[in-house]
Amino acid sequence: TLTGYPGTLTAQDIAGIQTSIPVTVSGSVTTSSSLLNDISSMGRTSVTATTSDAITDSVTRERRPYEGDLLIVQPLTYATTNDVMDVRATWNWLLANPSQYTEYRLAAAIGVRDDYMRTADVAYVRSVYDAVRTQVEATVTVDSATGLVASNGTVDLVDWPRTELSGYDVDGTRYKTVVNVFAVASYEALADLATALGRTSEATTYSRTADLIKQAVITRLYDSSTGTYYDGLTARRALVRHAAAQNSYVALAYGVY
Repeated sequence: TLTGYPGTLTAQDIAGIQTSIPVTVSGSVTTSSSLLNDISSMGRTSVTATTSDAITDSVTRERRPYEGDLLIVQPLTYATTNDVMDVRATWNWLLANPSQYTEYRLAAAIGVRDDYMRTADVAYVRSVYDAVRTQVEATVTVDSATGLVASNGTVDLVDWPRTELSGYDVDGTRYKTVVNVFAVASYEALADLATALGRTSEATTYSRTADLIKQAVITRLYDSSTGTYYDGLTARRALVRHAAAQNSYVALAYGVY
């Protein structure tokens, strides 16, 4: 896309340059299921075809990294290559240029912890730890009256597009279940990172915070009669009696049950 160009351009006036970084794909999967084989092949092809110096939303549309996309692609990269630097470079960029989404900013702690679990590289943890914990603590605040968190001016995502959230009151739900589950996961990740650095006191604090939020979600937002989670609480801490399926999916993914 070109804007502000003073002259006239035709297709013949524009030339493209292709850049790529060699990605060594390790291992292979061969099973009796052709579908599974195709999925494995697509995963390897996706990594090699779309990865440059960072992992982006796409190479043709938004072209910038997002924490949510990286959290999904990160394990795929680990499963198909021996190179973790693309993942790490992307987290570095995102810590300096975070997106506007609440859950995505919280995801940085989860992703950096996953890097440590893959590499055992304490030096990298040390280099980004302060940035990660500062971002998490700035993104949400724990409400002492409920034990739940609410975001501090970022955009609560829950799901996208909004048409996938039928009946969900995005603006009226202040203490959202999905945001709180991500907060649990991020504080658990911070506890792991602090432990890796030998910062025992901070690890204990983060672990307790994660437990506090987790118990608040289960106690205040879970409906045992239906086995589902309500969307959250209003700003006045009244229960929002609507239960989007996404609440339960995310709670299951991060062990909040």
